[in-house]
Amino acid sequence: MKLKFFKRHSRINNANFTSRGFTMIELLISIAIFTLLSAVTLAKYNTFNNNAEFTNATESIVLALRQAQVYGVAAKSSLDGSGAAIVCGVSSFDCVYGVHFQESLPSQVSIFIDENRNYQYNGPIGGSPGEKIVEVISWKSPIKIFDVQCQGGNCSGGNMDVTFRRPNPDGFIMDVSPCDAVSVSGDCFSGGSVILPESYKEGVIILTNEERFSTTTISSTGQISLK
Repeated sequence: MKLKFFKRHSRINNANFTSRGFTMIELLISIAIFTLLSAVTLAKYNTFNNNAEFTNATESIVLALRQAQVYGVAAKSSLDGSGAAIVCGVSSFDCVYGVHFQESLPSQVSIFIDENRNYQYNGPIGGSPGEKIVEVISWKSPIKIFDVQCQGGNCSGGNMDVTFRRPNPDGFIMDVSPCDAVSVSGDCFSGGSVILPESYKEGVIILTNEERFSTTTISSTGQISLK
């Protein structure tokens, strides 16, 4: 009889114990652990997201150079704002394509059509629209162009233009146009004489997000490397 009472009493105690809720201390500890894990997860996600955006921005520079190279070699035909074909020289197939880098606009690069074929981007001047921009590629802060270098030195004015002209995939890397004037046939005149523009052997674009740096190098032979 006593044994049966003991077993019944034990079952009642166990039921009371198992139905008991969290104490305040246990609840606070659980909230603290959850908060810590959430903070770690969020920090890792933000780091991953920032790294992914920086990688995409770096690769977009390479893709912009490749796109201009393909367009320039293939003599891609483009249209102006009114829908008419853009004519460079004697036809729309003589257009030179390039990429414009500018330290004062550190969050973007522009693919453009070098309509006057002076191996340089000529922006709006005196109210004129300037040469046609094919595409502007931009990034979110804090990603920015840290430096542009022309053959190991600073580019004049912090600007660099890399242009490509058919039929060769070679790149013309310029910070200042070598041409005083360009003829309809595309000849570059300097001092009244026709010259063959001499490109820098190498151009370098350094990108940063204030934590990492990447370096894109373009050579005058048209080779592009990234590190």
